[in-house]
Amino acid sequence: MIRGYKGKEPIYVGSPDPDVAVRREQVAEFANAVLKRLGSGGVGTMIAWAFTQAARRTAERIAAQEKVSLQFVKLRLIPLESPEFAAHVTSKHERYSELVTFVLPPTIRLKWQRVATCKYRFDVSESIALNSGAKIINAQWDFGGFWRWSQQCVN
Repeated sequence: MIRGYKGKEPIYVGSPDPDVAVRREQVAEFANAVLKRLGSGGVGTMIAWAFTQAARRTAERIAAQEKVSLQFVKLRLIPLESPEFAAHVTSKHERYSELVTFVLPPTIRLKWQRVATCKYRFDVSESIALNSGAKIINAQWDFGGFWRWSQQCVN
């Protein structure tokens, strides 16, 4: 099954789930669709997170028969805030280096302890900033959502 085209080249896009690999049945089905569309010697591209060994062997066997040539493009997860992602952009466009900065929210580790009726102690001292060289300088709470709860403590 063909999922799209780049120019005249058929494209197959695998599952959005990174844990689901393309199987040999999908390769054979795509190869047949490319063959019907372009004829013998056609080229198609399959894009996915992973390809099973059986899928790779099937593509090699089909190519050896000179029917269809399938190119596999294996995707990788690259965190946006990683130096690897920034290098991907800035290596081609140095002037964009200042644009490839991500401000990540800190990981908040909240501990709380009830010390008396309607009195609590909160501790966020184990929270961490995720940005390189950053530190947490302020913590704020908004107890407005607990209006009914706080009214019970006042009454």
